Amino acid sequence: MVLGHNRTVRRWWREHPIVADAVTAGALAVAVTPQLVFHARVGDPLLVAYVTLSLAMIAPLSVRRRWPMAVFFGISVVAAVQWSIGVQLAADVSVLMALATVAAHRPVRDTAVTVGIAEVGAVAASVTWPHGLLVTEMLTVLTVFVLAATACGASVRNHRRVVAVLQEQSARAQRDREQQTLLAVADERNRIARDMHDVIAHGLAVIVTLAAAIAGRAARQPERVDEAVELIERTARTALADTRHAVGTIRANDGLLPTPSIDGVPALLDLVTAAGLRATLQTHGAVDRVPAAIGVAVYRVAQEAITNTLKHASATTFNVTIAASRDELVLSIEDDGTGGTHETRAGGSGLVGMEERVRQLGGILDAGPDGTRGWRIAASIPLAVRPEGARA
Repeated sequence: MVLGHNRTVRRWWREHPIVADAVTAGALAVAVTPQLVFHARVGDPLLVAYVTLSLAMIAPLSVRRRWPMAVFFGISVVAAVQWSIGVQLAADVSVLMALATVAAHRPVRDTAVTVGIAEVGAVAASVTWPHGLLVTEMLTVLTVFVLAATACGASVRNHRRVVAVLQEQSARAQRDREQQTLLAVADERNRIARDMHDVIAHGLAVIVTLAAAIAGRAARQPERVDEAVELIERTARTALADTRHAVGTIRANDGLLPTPSIDGVPALLDLVTAAGLRATLQTHGAVDRVPAAIGVAVYRVAQEAITNTLKHASATTFNVTIAASRDELVLSIEDDGTGGTHETRAGGSGLVGMEERVRQLGGILDAGPDGTRGWRIAASIPLAVRPEGARA
């Protein structure tokens, strides 16, 4: 609590420099009062000069930080008058205070000018009032005072510069942190949007396809109607659960969607088979050992490919091949569908989501007609995950 109070006081003093300078001038006036009282007690005929010159040297200090150069020159003129009439004042310390203020708040060139003027005054005072010392000895003492005042002011200026630099660095770091936070939030929203698209679009495509298949099979294959209805219910429940989880993630930011993997691809193909297509899955290599991020990408690409096939293609076959070598994983998805043009099959955000997922893992993806009658999606992902765009 004491530390916080001290900081508040220091901040208040910084924000009210005139008040602080006035208090300093008042303190100096109190400090030189004993000299004036002494001269009044002994009946010094120059008492009026003592009082007037002391006030003339101390009063300008109340605005020393607002007009440092004007204050220094004003006090220097009073000091010259003092020297010309042979009056020694305790208020001479005002010259050093004004000099320190210039060194703290003005450029080096102005400081050099004021140091030169102060040194001329030191020479004049040493010659006129050596106080029992040699002139060179007195000049050395006064020069030390001049240099000490200049060094104090320069130290204050350097400290203020360091504080300003640190504050700027802190503000810049804060801005960077806020920007990174915004980027992270935007990236997370994009990720959730992709997952939502994959979940909802895939689920609805499967449900619509299975519902259409029920209508066609009701008379010819009544025994498979129950199976199709059960798949519709299962797909709808899964999509609904994933959607609720995603919405809860957005609201509370307390979790992620269930993480899919390559192990879930066979279940996707079961839905394709239930829709009346012949689906095959071939794997080569240790596909069960690929990094989790790559497994998610493979699952989502396969899911989106199934969605596009069911929505846009009059296909009869759907083939998936996953091959994992030492350096990369290759995913190939093909169907023999003739329905839908290149634009209709590649439109929307599905293909964009596929490309983003693969590119973020340093891979490349190509989708389009296979040159015969069907559609092909090919993706190559390095197993040593590299930054986005590394294989552009």
